[in-house]
Amino acid sequence: MHLSGYLNFDIFIEPVSGRYSARVHGPAGEAQTEFQKPFTDDDLQKLWKQTSAEEYHSPGEWIENLGEKLFLEVFRGNVDTSFRLSLREARGAGKGLRLRFHLTQVPELAAWPWEYLCDNGHFFGMSVETPVVRYLDTSVPQKPLKTELPLRVLVLMASPRGYEPLAVEEEWQRLSQALDPLRKDGLIELELLPEATLTALDEDLRRRPCNVLHFVGHGKFYPNRKDGAILLLDERGGAKEVRGKQLGGLLAGRKLPRLVVLNACEGARNPEEDSFAGVAPNLVRHGLAAVVAMQFPITDAAAIDFSERFYQMLAEGLPVDSAVTEARREMSFKHDIEWGAPVLYMRAPEGCLFELPAKGDKLGIDPYEPVIPMSKRLTTNALPSVKVGGKLIRRSLIALSLVGVSALGIWLARTDECPPKEVDMDFVLIPAGNFLMGSQDGEDDEKPVRQVTISQPFCLGVYEVTQEQWEQVMGPNKAQVSRRGDLLPITGISYDDVQEFLQRLNKEEGKNVFRLPTEAEWEYAARGPDGESSGGNCLHDDPYDGLARVGAYQTNDWGAYDMLGNVWEWVGDWYDETYPKEPSANPTGPKTGTERVKRGGGFNAADKHCRPARRNSHKPDSHENNLGFRVLRELEPPTISSASSP
Repeated sequence: MHLSGYLNFDIFIEPVSGRYSARVHGPAGEAQTEFQKPFTDDDLQKLWKQTSAEEYHSPGEWIENLGEKLFLEVFRGNVDTSFRLSLREARGAGKGLRLRFHLTQVPELAAWPWEYLCDNGHFFGMSVETPVVRYLDTSVPQKPLKTELPLRVLVLMASPRGYEPLAVEEEWQRLSQALDPLRKDGLIELELLPEATLTALDEDLRRRPCNVLHFVGHGKFYPNRKDGAILLLDERGGAKEVRGKQLGGLLAGRKLPRLVVLNACEGARNPEEDSFAGVAPNLVRHGLAAVVAMQFPITDAAAIDFSERFYQMLAEGLPVDSAVTEARREMSFKHDIEWGAPVLYMRAPEGCLFELPAKGDKLGIDPYEPVIPMSKRLTTNALPSVKVGGKLIRRSLIALSLVGVSALGIWLARTDECPPKEVDMDFVLIPAGNFLMGSQDGEDDEKPVRQVTISQPFCLGVYEVTQEQWEQVMGPNKAQVSRRGDLLPITGISYDDVQEFLQRLNKEEGKNVFRLPTEAEWEYAARGPDGESSGGNCLHDDPYDGLARVGAYQTNDWGAYDMLGNVWEWVGDWYDETYPKEPSANPTGPKTGTERVKRGGGFNAADKHCRPARRNSHKPDSHENNLGFRVLRELEPPTISSASSP
């Protein structure tokens, strides 16, 4: 089956009065239902024991019944309807439907065998059309890592004395043989760590970072400790227990690999009280984009078959969830039950871990994607003049952005079309598209997560409005700012003051095109094209002892600076604690209220406030020394003629 990509079907599960609630977001919209546990603990123990046996009976109706019980219980009523309509929509677009299970609120359900989910004999976890992912909700999702070839795969193999010997040499030979063509083509560099000790691993990562860490060995889960561990070697060749939290801390202290593969028994287990306590989830919490681990004991033969197929598919450029699915299919031909042991924990929204150098400059257009982010900006922190085609453009950060797609073609626009004529202010084009607004792990007023459509592209200020820009429009700066400087953001101004600034700006432009962004527009821009935000001048990383000049921190992928941190930013909405559940297009918030929304966190804000979904508010006449704003310029979409002549 050839697929042009995937649409996401998100399943959020929460506890509700002794039962569970499943709320789904998919291409066909939202739905919700309640369910209860469809099988007993004995069923799970039976599955665990059968997968650990060297010889076992064919799963037959038993394994299918287990998966079908789970499917029929969770995918009931409107949820089942939404799923089937979403699958139909994905098929119509030539895409697959990625099933992303969000289990953070129900850690006890991590022990359920979601990979065996089955409908009328069809196992979703074995179909490339419907990959099954355990998606961990973290504050910052991972985007693909820009890296050069070859990808470095560091292999760590340990068979300590006192434990059942493992065929580590055989797996190394099979793994080397499977990846040898890729190694000869300069795509992958495979290296075996000579000593499987914690010290040797840390030293190797200090010397040279790796893209993938592949562990082969024993793993353990300790219910009483509420944690898991992998077994490395000590100085005498015995077992050295390395708990998930310890391994995650070690990797986070160096440049993180993008992917960790744990060919270890029980590497995916976690205690019921904490979704991040097991080895694999702990690694994701420490910043890994994806971790593949085993939820049940697995034989050496099955582990070798998985690794061989998995790396072949990953090297062909498949998303990591597709590669895992292909490997499960390969395993199923020889291993009736063990194919469901590999579990994928992921926080990369589209499953793409690496952005590798392109072989050509071809632009692939998929008319079914609402947004295809292709913008690459020339940036500078000092805001100098730059030359474009021999023309000098003062303080203009040039970008070429794909901002719309239609059946007729695409249209392109440059950022130097956005700035106003009379004020020195830089803008970046934000394309139309869809995104998930809110946070399931945030404050009550950020829930529930809902799908929002931004139907028109718009121009957003690259920077927060500076004190110099404020004075250009309003005259001498009378605001009570904490620090003064032309390139520092203006603060100490109320929402009402901002409205006067915008009125004057529109008067100079000759038309009403400048305003504050809505809450939805702001969060969409803050998240960037991949749903990931960049860091900023917040309490935990403030070397400026207060305000920083605009552009001092890393831009996000849309090309906007300081969306998080430096100063909170006024947006146009009235604040309401009730967060709408329904998907919506271009929401503008309630029509009346007593306080206006501010977003993004400031220089004195803790991490929990420096998030794209974080909401806060102030009265419109409030003046705060950590509160500023940025400007949105409305943009009329151009007429599209053809793909060859944008």
